[in-house]
Amino acid sequence: MTLKTKEDVEKYIRENEMDVQSARSNMIAMSIAFSAYANSRKFNGVGFSPMFCYMAKDDFFSQLTPIKGLEGVSKRVGELVMKDIDSINKISKEHVKIEEEIDEIWASINLKESDKELIKEFKKMLIAVEKWWFYATYGEDKGMYLGELAINKFMQTRNIDSLKAREIVNTLAHPNEKSIFTQERIDFLETALDLLERNVKKKEIINDKKFDKNYLSYFSKYFFNKTDFNDRRIITKELFAEEICKEIKNKTKQQVKAELDKIILDNDKLMRDKHQLDEKINLSGDEKKYISAVGEMITLLDYRKRDMMKHFYYIFSILHEFAKRFNVKYGDLSYLTISELVDFTDGKIKIESLDLDKRRKKTIIIFQENSSETFIHGDDAERISGLAMHKGNEIKGNVASKNKDNIVRGIARIIKNPAKENFNSGEILVTSMTRIEYVPLMKKAQAIVTDEGGIACHAAIVSRELGVPCIIGTKVATREIKTGDEIEMDMKTGKVKIIK
Repeated sequence: MTLKTKEDVEKYIRENEMDVQSARSNMIAMSIAFSAYANSRKFNGVGFSPMFCYMAKDDFFSQLTPIKGLEGVSKRVGELVMKDIDSINKISKEHVKIEEEIDEIWASINLKESDKELIKEFKKMLIAVEKWWFYATYGEDKGMYLGELAINKFMQTRNIDSLKAREIVNTLAHPNEKSIFTQERIDFLETALDLLERNVKKKEIINDKKFDKNYLSYFSKYFFNKTDFNDRRIITKELFAEEICKEIKNKTKQQVKAELDKIILDNDKLMRDKHQLDEKINLSGDEKKYISAVGEMITLLDYRKRDMMKHFYYIFSILHEFAKRFNVKYGDLSYLTISELVDFTDGKIKIESLDLDKRRKKTIIIFQENSSETFIHGDDAERISGLAMHKGNEIKGNVASKNKDNIVRGIARIIKNPAKENFNSGEILVTSMTRIEYVPLMKKAQAIVTDEGGIACHAAIVSRELGVPCIIGTKVATREIKTGDEIEMDMKTGKVKIIK
């Protein structure tokens, strides 16, 4: 079925439940990801066509995914696991192989080469990136369906309730290796602690040889860490020094060491709890397979999050170079679709021929199989996108991480853009979904509540490693809760209540 008019789009969204996720993004990132998703049927046998994105203002978008498409691909993952428990591992290996291909293309690019050669290499990268996003469809539900399969398995074999089964799966399926983003925080704090222990003055940091070595090591592993779906910021030595100075300002080495020790001890406890539970319950062969499959999915999604930021870093860097060469604004280039960008680099269209200001306001972009993107603008876009928003007001999700407290109470703060919004230690972080740039806030949070997420999502992984209580997948938290609300989180049932 092809949606040809805005009436077709409105009817479709009215009649189909949507999964809604929000993030800061530009048009090019959406076009890369969701064009691939819309055309993924040839890869996963199900596909995500049609998909919609609503762009409002301030470079924020809402991703509107039909639940039936999400469930279809999720069930496809379940079918693969049922036939071959090692299928997730095989998918993960293929995904990593494609990312290595993308890395090689980036390594071969010389930003000083001719326009013709740079454009040629860029197109080559786009082909590889599209393949990467085909594989990424397998993780779009953040492991929710596969996690539920495992939970149901334990409920049946152990004759236990869903809460106990979920706790078992959450604990045993957590990977033995620290997540990439927890390890990044450890490396960052170790650099900060080293400077404090050696009493290196602020003005001496930039010329300190050991700091230089630590910076080069950090950059090689985490160069993408200041990248989101909208732009990339290069982590220069000066920026790294600035971030370190900001971290240690008004802190003693004992305070920095205490935070570092807490992260390591929390992770050690997580591994100790996992080992003790494994020994205590004596898993059957089938149960081990389910735990292994969920664990592989968690690892896949950890690398998926890292790798998407890596190739967006590459693409946005090339866009910045195009902007300089062709005397246009990066902000304009980033609001083109993939096909438009290719046409622009080939000299087939000019930026001035497109009404980009209209796109930046109220716009729905429709991605369909074997079709170019189409647009709905203005009040119609706002009204139609509003039809996709969840109408329920019960705030209930799944417990992804808990501490000793069954009830957590605190002051909520809604965060959409962690780079620009303030977040105070001890508040409850409420957001659509967490990503790399949320980690500094997550470590300060008393607890975390998200709209989206499954057992393998970023919020679930990182919160468990930080030992921070977390409820994921509420769908409506950011729409029902307001900054300043006092809320209560039930860490047994996953319910969140607004107290006042």
